[in-house]
Amino acid sequence: MGECAFNAMDSLLEILLTAQYSKELPRQGLIQFGYKRGEADSVAAHSFSVVLTDES
Repeated sequence: MGECAFNAMDSLLEILLTAQYSKELPRQGLIQFGYKRGEADSVAAHSFSVVLTDES
């Protein structure tokens, strides 16, 4: 593999790790409004819902 392929793999790994982290990260606005961690949806769940309801 060339250097370019390694850079692409590093970028893909970074994206996947960020996506995994966002699945576990509760939305902070809901936490500030008094929701418990288990009650608040995750950043990833919210982002997925927004994409599904996009009208464009």
